[in-house]
Amino acid sequence: MLSTKLFQKKIEKIVFSSRETVVKKFLLFPLACISFLYKHLIILRCQAYQKGIFFSRKLPISIISVGNLTVGGTGKTPTSIYLARLLQREGRRTAVLSRGYKGDASLNVNVVSDGKRVCLSPDEAGDESFLLVEKLPGVPVLTGRDRGLLCEYAMKNFSTEVAILDDGFQHLKLQRDLDIVLLDGNYPLGNGYLLPRGTLREPPQHLKRAHIILVAKPDKTTSKEKIERTIRNYNPFAPVFFVYYSPVLLERLNSKETISWEYLRGQKVVALAGLAHPEPFARLLTHLGAEVVDTIFFPDHCCYRTEYLAKIKVKAIIVTTEKDAVKLRSISLPTSEILVLGIEIRVEEEVKFQAAIK
Repeated sequence: MLSTKLFQKKIEKIVFSSRETVVKKFLLFPLACISFLYKHLIILRCQAYQKGIFFSRKLPISIISVGNLTVGGTGKTPTSIYLARLLQREGRRTAVLSRGYKGDASLNVNVVSDGKRVCLSPDEAGDESFLLVEKLPGVPVLTGRDRGLLCEYAMKNFSTEVAILDDGFQHLKLQRDLDIVLLDGNYPLGNGYLLPRGTLREPPQHLKRAHIILVAKPDKTTSKEKIERTIRNYNPFAPVFFVYYSPVLLERLNSKETISWEYLRGQKVVALAGLAHPEPFARLLTHLGAEVVDTIFFPDHCCYRTEYLAKIKVKAIIVTTEKDAVKLRSISLPTSEILVLGIEIRVEEEVKFQAAIK
């Protein structure tokens, strides 16, 4: 009798699961159709550039693109910062060119920094572009839709030798000397679907355009060999490197007073972030010894307003990211005890990676 009841429960579970799957597929079918059309439009666009139907400009400076296949955060901006510092140390005159996503500045060329002074506010520049300025003193940062135009401006006004395109993999209007593509270590190809059904911006086959592939934030349980096998299905030649985020800074939000890592150990904290994938940030706080009692996550590139934060009533310390701090410093906050955790990327086999860049 008992085995019969267990068998009936298993059958009911299978039937319920099947119905749920059918309903899910039915609801997602319109998005899947749009994704199918989008995929083929992207393929046709790339073929048009390859065959010379669309014009791709070649400029007389070195151009490095840092991009990805999926929407959301894979670490493009920290990677751009890493590369710009590397080139600075080599004595190369470098500029970083960004689209300026969510920034209010709307000129064809917006100079966020000329390398000596900050020319735009965080709202005008966009959070990531302003963060580039804060982290890269001496490096011009420009925003605009046409990266070729930005390159010409940087060459003429700053004698730029190397331009880094932050989020440039899909910007085919400009030829590159080096295409670096970042993949999420836990979901290298997203959920397998293109926008809007999934998170892919391009078909996985387009990974063949990459010269170097960086796998960011792989979980400890994720097999690196499995990730590499997945990559080799689409690009058998590009060197693959694994990168991780390491904390390098802990400071108070308003005063920018640097404090010790030990301050977090044993503290009850609330993780506040507006990121595409904020979970690794909370895990990093736990790794540093903090007790994460709550998380307050906003959408990526969230435009913070005082009223958003007025409802936050917590007794624990709030810890946020450098990207969020760019915007939080300009508004009235409900608590003075907000800390900023700064991170940088760390590359496995860094010597080989830097040799591949050079």
